[in-house]
Amino acid sequence: MKLKQSHSSDDTASLHVYDFGGSRAYHVIHTLMMSDRFAAFVVCVDLSQPEEHVKERANYWLQFICTRLKQGIAAATATAGDDETEDTKPRVVIVGTKRDLARKIGLVEAFWQPTWSAAMVAHLKRTYGSIVDIQDSLISLNCHGRGDVSFNTLRARLVRNWRWMKGQEVLVPRVVDRLATALQSARNEKPAWVIDSLFQFVRTHTPGLDLTSFDMTMFSSALRYFHTRGDLLWYSNTPSLADFVFVDPNWLLHDVLGRALTPDGVQQGSITKKGVLTFTDLETAFDGIADADLVINVLQHMLLCFELPPSNYGQQRFMLPSRVEEEVDLATAWPQAGFWPLYAGRLLVVESKALALPPGFFPHVQTLLHNSFGTTLRVWKDAFFCEHDGVQCLGLLRGDRQVDVWVRAPSGAEHKALPFMTKVLSVLQEEATGIDHVHLVLSTKHLKRHEKYPAAHKLEDLTGKDPDELVTSTHHRESQTPVSDRVGDLLLRAPAQRPPVMPSWQLRDHEWHHPAWRLDDTFDEQLPWSGPSSHGVYSAPLPPNTDLYRWIESQMAPGLTLSRVEMIKSTMMLRAFKAQVERSATRRGDPDPTNTVAADPENPFNKDFGAGDPEKQAMLDRLKTQFAETPDSVNHVNVLIGFHGCDEAVTDDITAAGTANLSNPNDPGFFGAGIYLTPQANYAAGYSTRLLTGNWRAPNADGEHVMLLCAASVGLAYPITRSKDYPSSGENKCKKFWGKKLKNGCDTHYAQVTKRMSYQSTDTPATFDFEEYVVSQEAQVLPFAKVFVKVDKTALAAQL
Repeated sequence: MKLKQSHSSDDTASLHVYDFGGSRAYHVIHTLMMSDRFAAFVVCVDLSQPEEHVKERANYWLQFICTRLKQGIAAATATAGDDETEDTKPRVVIVGTKRDLARKIGLVEAFWQPTWSAAMVAHLKRTYGSIVDIQDSLISLNCHGRGDVSFNTLRARLVRNWRWMKGQEVLVPRVVDRLATALQSARNEKPAWVIDSLFQFVRTHTPGLDLTSFDMTMFSSALRYFHTRGDLLWYSNTPSLADFVFVDPNWLLHDVLGRALTPDGVQQGSITKKGVLTFTDLETAFDGIADADLVINVLQHMLLCFELPPSNYGQQRFMLPSRVEEEVDLATAWPQAGFWPLYAGRLLVVESKALALPPGFFPHVQTLLHNSFGTTLRVWKDAFFCEHDGVQCLGLLRGDRQVDVWVRAPSGAEHKALPFMTKVLSVLQEEATGIDHVHLVLSTKHLKRHEKYPAAHKLEDLTGKDPDELVTSTHHRESQTPVSDRVGDLLLRAPAQRPPVMPSWQLRDHEWHHPAWRLDDTFDEQLPWSGPSSHGVYSAPLPPNTDLYRWIESQMAPGLTLSRVEMIKSTMMLRAFKAQVERSATRRGDPDPTNTVAADPENPFNKDFGAGDPEKQAMLDRLKTQFAETPDSVNHVNVLIGFHGCDEAVTDDITAAGTANLSNPNDPGFFGAGIYLTPQANYAAGYSTRLLTGNWRAPNADGEHVMLLCAASVGLAYPITRSKDYPSSGENKCKKFWGKKLKNGCDTHYAQVTKRMSYQSTDTPATFDFEEYVVSQEAQVLPFAKVFVKVDKTALAAQL
């Protein structure tokens, strides 16, 4: 190649040009040629396509090239100790084709450039410029236009690359010129040689060669130079190919790989969608081109083919993973049948936007796994399955940047899971050498639930932690919420002692739930629990996309903004609460099993305070609508949900000691001595902020006040009314219960209050501003969430 109107020998360049097909079927072949740091890469994009398509293709090819270069550098450094390879940046020229068509449909300007081309090139330089030297502007071409000045621009840039390469002072072995003739003779004899045989051939076919000094080291140096120049292909840094020299590159790339790995080669019908073909298929496809045994040998050494068991008719069969079209069906490949006490998994992630897993990556991995695990291997376009000693493994290719590895083991084989998974991971990581990636640990909880995209933990977050400690996931896909896992489960370590089991919210045969949300094991699995603390307290942030969070948010009145919610589960308080629920249900149940009436009216725990008192009856009827729901088979379980306004220090007592004193010793209580709750969040916030007492409590450092959201077990409730429970003198004080124990036989009081009556009972039945529940025992109350709110003082005060 020579520059026009130039007579300088320095403007004449000798280039080997390889034209790669753009169809994805060819991309596995491209990986063989795109790791040469002395090459010039011409990336062609179709300007007649929409802007986003052009940008996507340019990014794809730059990512492809950069990934292969990084892998090539890593291999060269490992084998030759070449520390300077990473400083050599190949040149990339972006070429836009079909500009004539693009002009017709208005996609390019008068200067044959899209309006966005400069911004695209700038973006590519920012993203990939640390690995390749991208030229400053896009060259637009009309491939059918003769004498197009843009071709001169392209020619000039390629010649400049030639000058640049010459300036690198690549070491040229002295024997190169003499060996070139012998290599041509070798090429005429056969296209591929074993390196030892080729060495002996050139020794006997190179005139004037000094046989005393010409050894394998000098020969290898010469082969590397010929490879750099494109005269032959020798993949000295690829272990499976290092013994072969392809003296005819076109034979390898076009005749063998192009025919074997692309749809127009070995015709559809002889090769199935599962990538399987027979020896006869290969003989037919390569008739007159190459010996089928040689083709198989080349493909196997390039990790693109492996042999399967013979067909029922005794024919040799082979698998070409890159030709597999079938995608995995998880329900079939990884069924939920059987008992698997151990699940584990890892995630390999390419983090750099400039790199990706190349098209040949997964076929190579699948072939290497077959070498290790034989006929247990099954492959799909995007997955593999293998089995060893009863332990199963599933690998999932997630696009071009992630690979999941899942394992599960049956009883008795748990100890074999880690070595098996480690072996599979080593294959993946070896094939990903040079591609910067991280290694994450998948959530065992999500794996056991067969989540399609398990959350993951950073490996460094698990280092040095106790096996029984709970950790929260850090890497999430598909808008997942965090999940907590035991460190020992993630790292496949047996617990030092039997791990504590977080107690269930519900007591069997005494279950309850709110109409809008539930506290149960399914709910727990959504949360990233931590703990237990030394006092048996578990805690977890409540994700905003849960039913409970949405319900709490719906309870916020003007002046309150929900900031966050922290779930708390105290083993001690939950145990006491369950016992209270069971005790109340037993007391209210009929001791006579022959009585078919739902509740014995003579039982003092079922006393009806509404009988003959319409006002109290109306209050009890409303109270019953606020009870949590229960299954049809559950009777006498009455649970109320209410907020408790308090100082944040009270809520911290639960976390610190597992219990808290929810009654206020400085407040004897308008409606009896006990623990006060309310279903109205703004009323509870009045106590958290002390706006109701006129002594404003400052928020925490984050500008928040806190309330406790609680469940309260009700045995027998007494409704307080002004007409029956206040002095007949009209005094606005419930002297009957003020600071005193609750009504005899009752464990709960219920009051409806108004602001107009200074938060005393309403004087107009069924008309009220707020409601209060008063319970006599702490065991009746289960605080299960800290609700943090930000308060608009003026707006809240207006509500109170």
